[in-house]
Amino acid sequence: MANNIEYTNNSVQVTAALKNAVKKWLYEAGGELQARIIRNSRTRTGQTKGSYQYSVDEENGVCTVGSALENAVWEEFGTGEYAVNNDGRKNGWWIKVGNGRGEIPLSVVNKYKWVKYRYENGDTSHGKKLRQTQNRGKLAYVFTYGKKPNKPMQRAFEALKEPLERRLESILKDIFEG
Repeated sequence: MANNIEYTNNSVQVTAALKNAVKKWLYEAGGELQARIIRNSRTRTGQTKGSYQYSVDEENGVCTVGSALENAVWEEFGTGEYAVNNDGRKNGWWIKVGNGRGEIPLSVVNKYKWVKYRYENGDTSHGKKLRQTQNRGKLAYVFTYGKKPNKPMQRAFEALKEPLERRLESILKDIFEG
């Protein structure tokens, strides 16, 4: 007695369905992570907050989320005395006020209460009010011990890890049950 078993190879269709499902999930996950990182950002306006992006490498099934700005690294890990791995500069330092590389814009200086500041004529002041006055001259430097880490990316990942895993499970379940 002969058994007539017919074999149908659906591996190409199954592989394509899985790749499409993973691709869909990677874009969803990237968008969710980007949005959460932006919400977690300490700054409410500005360059860093708007710099977080995501990209999907569809061929390799990888989603990358991040920012190309140096300040985003400082936001994540902190600087100076507050650096996450305790590997930052110690004992504080002076930052030049200006708009160039390694300088801090006056608008940012005015936003925060600096403990020490120095004017271009050498006058060093301690206090809570920063003023550019004619008798003191132009504000030249502010003193800092560093920036506390905010970890917007880490916090976004921790908050979304389980919901994103559940979403992937749901997408894959739809393939096999739908």
